[in-house]
Amino acid sequence: MPSHLPDKPRVKTLAAKNPEHQSGKRARPKHPIETIDWLAIWSLSIGFCAAFMAAIVVTNDHDNTGASAILAGAAGIIALVLLVSEAPREND
Repeated sequence: MPSHLPDKPRVKTLAAKNPEHQSGKRARPKHPIETIDWLAIWSLSIGFCAAFMAAIVVTNDHDNTGASAILAGAAGIIALVLLVSEAPREND
């Protein structure tokens, strides 16, 4: 059974046939994956993992110094990565 493929979008067809045709310049819509702040998600996941590991250390061994070292180490890693990363650019 033959399947019907859709034609090219009309705007592209008009622009190809008539170079003077202005279809209106719009900003490129952002793909949903481009709107996710991956660095923030990464830093939150590191923070939650560190808090969970510190809670395990305090609960099992009653070692407050070890728990604070885990939290301080995770905070230091997050701060270092945020310090060296560049700000996102707006692509309009």
